[in-house]
Amino acid sequence: MKKKPRTESKIRICGLYVCLLLSLSQCSQNQSSRSPAQEYQSINKSYYSRLNQVRSNREHERLNQTRETKLRSLLKRLNEFTPSDQNELIRGKIWFDLGQPDQSLVIYDALIQKKSLLSPEATLEKVRAQLEKKNVSEALSVFQSIESKYIPNKDYYQIIYQLSLHSKKREDRWLYSNKFLKAARKEISLGSQAGRIYTNLAEIEKERSGPGKAIAFLEKVLKQPLNHVAERTIRCYLEVLKRINIPVSEMKFTTWLNSESLSKQKMQGKVTLFYFWSPGCFPCRQLFPKLQKLFQQHQHREFLLIGITRLTGRYSDDIHHKISVSRPDEIELIKKLLNRHKATFPIALVEDSKTLNDFGVLGFPTVFLIDKEGQIMDFMLGIDKFEAMARKIKILMPGTKFNEPPPVRKPGPY
Repeated sequence: MKKKPRTESKIRICGLYVCLLLSLSQCSQNQSSRSPAQEYQSINKSYYSRLNQVRSNREHERLNQTRETKLRSLLKRLNEFTPSDQNELIRGKIWFDLGQPDQSLVIYDALIQKKSLLSPEATLEKVRAQLEKKNVSEALSVFQSIESKYIPNKDYYQIIYQLSLHSKKREDRWLYSNKFLKAARKEISLGSQAGRIYTNLAEIEKERSGPGKAIAFLEKVLKQPLNHVAERTIRCYLEVLKRINIPVSEMKFTTWLNSESLSKQKMQGKVTLFYFWSPGCFPCRQLFPKLQKLFQQHQHREFLLIGITRLTGRYSDDIHHKISVSRPDEIELIKKLLNRHKATFPIALVEDSKTLNDFGVLGFPTVFLIDKEGQIMDFMLGIDKFEAMARKIKILMPGTKFNEPPPVRKPGPY
């Protein structure tokens, strides 16, 4: 006959069960007791701490999706909280993080107009939203109205960083570049971005006095202590800068996509744009539509656009990630990438680093503008200055008509 469980055992089991329920209840209370501001801060803290550990595009996409899901959940639950200016500010920040700056601006303007105690922070956030929309002049005007009253923080420094790069007036770019560098000497976290600002100052020197002054400026900068990321950025820029006014040497590309074989001889008498890129480079892929538009606009024989990329035996883009790949498969993957992005301009494939070294290319994308005499006239690192580069192409081809797309007809009555 089976023995009945003893009373003490029953009491012990019940006690453990009650403790478990209390523990779960306490966790739930802690979760619900957090304010939206605390939860928003927690989401971003987790995101940025994990961002430093990301090693592939796929991991980056997953991390972004996780963050977006959490932000949308918080945005929905904000309706359950008592309305307050603080919660409205968080709502605006969430919309900004979700890529909806227009939604953010409506909220920030409402807080500013009611003269909320949070209006200074809302004004700073408004500047960020305007910069996101590329309204640099308006962002600068708003920022200048509060700049002297605001205690610098991470967002403040990033606004200065953006203004130093994108302000329309050269004197504003010079002013904010130096302000950022002054802050970077105190804030270690800003050190890696200092390299981009030093190259920005060098670019201004190049515009004012030519490449010689810019080279001297950066060589002087390299003699001082620098963050290793900043130092690499400066060295990349300096290597390319030294190529200005140097004739392009003969280059032999054995494999071409979208074109027959092109040589230096075929470049004679033509303005040429060399576009060094890599399939795994996100900014490179961002530039494809603008390059394609530029390629389609010309209806003459005085312009060449040549994309140059290297075969490496491994492959990564926005879809495919392969540690090892055969030469034919790598070429086929590049073709598929070009088809997805509707890029039909000539692409030259190189199989070693010689061509990249000859041009001083250490990063992607790098663009070179070559005049009709075959000399390098200018260059661009990254994608920020593409519109200025496109204008210089037209200057080098006076009297040439570009085939602009027809204007969109507005629907009207028949």
